Parts: sequence; C-alpha cells; structure tokens
Amino acid sequence: MSTPSLGANDPLNAVAGAPADPQRVLEEIKRLSVEQLGGVPGLLFRGVEQALNAAAQDDTAQPGNFEDLSALRQLRQQNASLMMRFRQ
Repeated sequence: MSTPSLGANDPLNAVAGAPADPQRVLEEIKRLSVEQLGGVPGLLFRGVEQALNAAAQDDTAQPGNFEDLSALRQLRQQNASLMMRFRQ
C-alpha cells in the first residue's frame, strides 16, 4: 500500500532517495503555515460578527453587544497590520 502524495503542498516533496535540504523544508513549512493560518482571524471575525448581528436582530442582545461590535470593527481595521507582523 502506498502513501498518498500531497503534491505541490508536500514540504518533503523531494526526488526519491535524495536527502531533503533541512533549510528548504523549514522554509516550505513556514510558508504553508502562514498560508493556512492567515485566514483564521477573518473567519473568526466573520463568525463573531454574525452571532452579534443575529442577537441584535432577535432582540436577544446583551448590554455589552454594541461594545463588542465596536471592538470587533477595530480588530478588523487592524487585521492587515497584524497579518503582516504574523507573516514576518
């Protein structure tokens, strides 16, 4: 039974029998990590915003919901600079 290949996303995708360059492997892992994790904040922001908006529309909003929405908007505005720092 053979192990399925990850193709272009395989950080260890080296010629069979050739030793992988550890520095290249590390750089590829870092690149893939940034790609995969870079979208997480946006997904979290979207989910929280939807929940807060749904609570506001359903009249189940708590007193702090409006402050939470304001804080969420500030995080969204800072997201680009935070992502640049993460990538560095």
